[in-house]
Amino acid sequence: MQTKKVTKIDDEIKNLFSAYLAFYKTEKSRIDIEDFMNGNLQNEDVVMLAGTNDGRYVAFSQSYIIPNSLTLGRMAILNDLFVDMQVRGNGFGKTMLDATTDCLTTMGIDRIELSTAVTNVIGQSLYHRNGWLRDDDFLHYFKDLKSGQ
Repeated sequence: MQTKKVTKIDDEIKNLFSAYLAFYKTEKSRIDIEDFMNGNLQNEDVVMLAGTNDGRYVAFSQSYIIPNSLTLGRMAILNDLFVDMQVRGNGFGKTMLDATTDCLTTMGIDRIELSTAVTNVIGQSLYHRNGWLRDDDFLHYFKDLKSGQ
């Protein structure tokens, strides 16, 4: 698999992002996906990488760079990492994880954090095998401002 920084949103990357949303049981329109991804491409604090195999997109990652108060530096939230269901088991997840880590390291990022669904045991296994540590010190909370919950 070859990895590269995404510079243009085309139908193939939108399809992959749509499959990612479906994995998390979320549906959005193609227009909303395109607007969101194009907006992210314009933001220098968003790093979007894609992996191709035989000329076809099969994986992507999207990271958001934010200030890190504890290091007085910058950290990244690896918000999205997805491998097409049809090609899983070929090491593409590790390749995307490594490419993302390398890219962010080159940018001078101090730390990378991610979260995943408690049911995503395959993803959790990937992270553990590749030296990522589970955070047992902090609980993560959220509030949905659109629904008020």
